[in-house]
Amino acid sequence: MKYQDVFEMHRLPTIYPIGLPNLFILEFFLLKLLPALAAVTEKICNGEFELGKTFLDTSSGTWAWCLAWVCRLLNVPLRIVTDPAVDSRFLRVLEELGAIVDIVLPQLGEGPQTARMRRMHELDADGRHVLLNQYSNPLVALSYSPVAELMAEKVGEFQFVVGAVGSGASTAGVIRPYRSVFPETRLIGVDTFGSVIFGLPENKRILRGLGNSLMPGNVDHSLYDAVDWVDAPLAFAATRRLHQETGIFRGPTTGAAWWVARQIALENPNSRVVFLSADSGWRYLDDVYNLDWLHEHGAYMDPEIMPTAPVIANHPNQAVPPWARYQWDRRTLHDTMVTRTDIDSIPAGVAL
Repeated sequence: MKYQDVFEMHRLPTIYPIGLPNLFILEFFLLKLLPALAAVTEKICNGEFELGKTFLDTSSGTWAWCLAWVCRLLNVPLRIVTDPAVDSRFLRVLEELGAIVDIVLPQLGEGPQTARMRRMHELDADGRHVLLNQYSNPLVALSYSPVAELMAEKVGEFQFVVGAVGSGASTAGVIRPYRSVFPETRLIGVDTFGSVIFGLPENKRILRGLGNSLMPGNVDHSLYDAVDWVDAPLAFAATRRLHQETGIFRGPTTGAAWWVARQIALENPNSRVVFLSADSGWRYLDDVYNLDWLHEHGAYMDPEIMPTAPVIANHPNQAVPPWARYQWDRRTLHDTMVTRTDIDSIPAGVAL
């Protein structure tokens, strides 16, 4: 079997029910293979990439891995800018696929993502790199259209789609074409505390793969019907519980999305709910699946004793850990933060 055949086998996710009759998982081998292929081939086809140049982007997770797959497939060079949070085993995976990896240490007053963007701008200025820019490239979101087609073909109508939000591309890229067929489908974004995407202040985050310290250009706030913020201990406990209950061994963004989607499915038994699952769990053996690490970092929560409903916030600034939900109602960030004052009291655990 050729490299290209293996890539094609993993390009689209599988979809199947999990745990509850109305709950489905959209399980990707690697969530960002489609947009990685689209972003790289666009630059080649429009002439931006030429001999002697190197593709460039920043990532500490699946985007880096997917770019490395694609660039190996197309035999073009890749440089990834990341931070010390990248583990040594994952670093070896990227380098085995031929990627050059820059690990950037933050300067005084910088967060990891700010430091990475600073290094990106330095490299982009030398004229020898072609920037792919997953955070603000509209093609990244557009590339998910085949996933929406798969959902419609395999199952039909879902009343709820749940997905973690990091760059904003996967949830936007799935829901836009899907709503062209099923316009009433509700989109629930899953973020974490310390992320600025949905109006919370920036703070240190140990839950990786969702959330952001900078506002990605691909985030379209007006697509979301509700937002759930999940803290790291709850996401990690959910990830382990998902594995223990079902054998599905995935990363913490999957755990967070599953726990939110599971609750929505319980609250809405006559509605179909699907959640996006980004990657497998092997990269998280040293932290999420490591009890010593969880206790050392204050991130342990007993998977048997987890909150079963979020606190309902009347405004994003009222969201509190471990789990909070806000009815976003497809508004812009500005309208939500400045003018959203019409909801006075909603009991915790109310059905969406």
